[in-house]
Amino acid sequence: MSSRPSLLRTALKLAVLIILPILIISTMVWYIVLSDIGTAKQELKKVVPNFTMTESASAVWSRDGKKLYDLKSDYAEYFSVTDSTNFINPSADFYDEKTGLRSFFLRGDTGVYNTGDSLSLTDNVLGLRYDEQGKLSGRLRSDYLEYDFDDRHVRSNVRVVYTDIYQNSDDCTGLDGDIGSGIYNFFRDCHAIINPNTPR
Repeated sequence: MSSRPSLLRTALKLAVLIILPILIISTMVWYIVLSDIGTAKQELKKVVPNFTMTESASAVWSRDGKKLYDLKSDYAEYFSVTDSTNFINPSADFYDEKTGLRSFFLRGDTGVYNTGDSLSLTDNVLGLRYDEQGKLSGRLRSDYLEYDFDDRHVRSNVRVVYTDIYQNSDDCTGLDGDIGSGIYNFFRDCHAIINPNTPR
């Protein structure tokens, strides 16, 4: 008679030893699966744009009705997760707030617009600089240029070639240019070509 309770206790112990690990492992697997699904959904949100546009065009105006800049592209896709827009063949015109004249132009093969913060262009980038009368005064060429909307500076950390209207040129690595003042600082490895016929 005493062997039955002993057998039951042994059976219960074996059941616990077998079932408990299975429950623990099943719970862990289920948690990992749910985590992976959640991560996959988050990654999908990052990859899939909220909307896309072809032949896109937009403009930003100041509160007193002056155009600050406009953006155009062959193709654009907007991501709300990062509040950014990817462009193919983007171009941008920037305007002087006082005169309303064009002060700078940018174009590149691809670009990223971080809304209200910066515009980064890559591959075959062209920048055109205009003087106070809105006349072309110089060209920038690079594989990367970034325009900062906060301080109205154009920057690069790669090779930049700047040529003015008299064919004077600077070939340097790195740039920080102030669109408002027209002062451009080049950083290193500079090679300059001076046209001796430049008016003084």
